[in-house]
This record gives sequence, C-alpha cells and structure tokens, in this order.
Amino acid sequence: MPLSYPDVCLALDTLADRCQYVAQALQQVGYPPERVGKSDDMALVRIIVGQQLSTKAAATINQRLSDLLGDGGYSNIPSFSDDELRAVGMSRPKIRYLRALTDALLTGELVLADFPSMDDESVVKALTALPGFGRWSAHMYLLFNLQRTDVWPTGDLAVRVGISRMVGASGRLTEAELEQWGERWRPHRSALSLLAWHYYGATTDV
Repeated sequence: MPLSYPDVCLALDTLADRCQYVAQALQQVGYPPERVGKSDDMALVRIIVGQQLSTKAAATINQRLSDLLGDGGYSNIPSFSDDELRAVGMSRPKIRYLRALTDALLTGELVLADFPSMDDESVVKALTALPGFGRWSAHMYLLFNLQRTDVWPTGDLAVRVGISRMVGASGRLTEAELEQWGERWRPHRSALSLLAWHYYGATTDV
C-alpha cells in the first residue's frame, strides 16, 4: 500500500517508542508536513529539473517548461529545439537527459505503469539505466511518487545533515555511516527521511 500521511505519523510514533533520537526529534520539531509528489507522466521530468536546484528555482523552471510543452507534456519535447528548452531555464546536460527520458517513454523502453508492481530495487535499476538518473533521483521517485514505505536516500545532503544532528554526531555522517544507522529504522525509513528533512529545515538558520 502507498505510504499515506497518517502512515508517516504512525511509523514515526512506532520508531519513537524504540529510538530515543526519533522521540527527541519529534518532541523538538513535531511531525513533518505532508509532502506528496504528483504521480503523473511529468513526474520524472520534474525530478530532472529539480536536480541540484533549490525548491523555488525548480518550481519556477518546471512551470515554464509545463507552459511550453502544453497538454502533450513530455511527448512534445521532441518538437522543441535545445535553444527553446534553454530559454525556459534548462541546462544543456538536463536537455540531454530530458530527450533520453522522452525517447525511453515514447518507445516503450520505460513503462511507468509497470512501476507499481515492481519492487524498489527493480525501479531503481530501471531508472538509473537512463542518462542523468542516479540513485538519488530514483529514491525521490520511489518516495514521493510511488510512496514506498522504506526508502532511504543516503545520497541526499539534507537527510545526512538532519540525521547527523538528530543523533548528535560530531560531524556529518558519511553515506556508509548513514546506511548503517538506517538499519535500525527499517521498515519505516521513508517516514524517517521525511522527519530528517523537517529536522534539517527546523534547525538550519535562514
């Protein structure tokens, strides 16, 4: 079953009963706000756009791109030149990634309708076979679009910093260390990831 917001809160309560760090974090910052991605045909396009950008910048470019493409969405990408895509804020590498994604979707190499019945690692494998999609991008899709329950995005900087602060680490945890920490929070790591983002935001000076 997809992870709902009540499921997130319940999972965090369960973790708090057995982990003092989660309990302390919840007392300090409360539950994370609800965050659910739109599960439509443009979800993977938005993930490409959002790579290495602030949330605000990504939202602006995504809106411009959506306006450019119109109702046809990603299927209209071949109709536009690189210059037209650059004019809405897309970088040259991301344009290449968009074109490769579009080709995979239009030729049936990648079938989004198959994803709900696939396990997490199979989805990761399918997505990371595409140019520009690493494990971080695949994890974002699993977490926010497929709403899987045990996603652990160790490559996300805010998650690493948030967990490092939550557990009182002397420095920033490495990805390998974060992977080890995550073992104690199975099978609720998606909820813990959301709490880590929330904790990071709440404990970072603006």
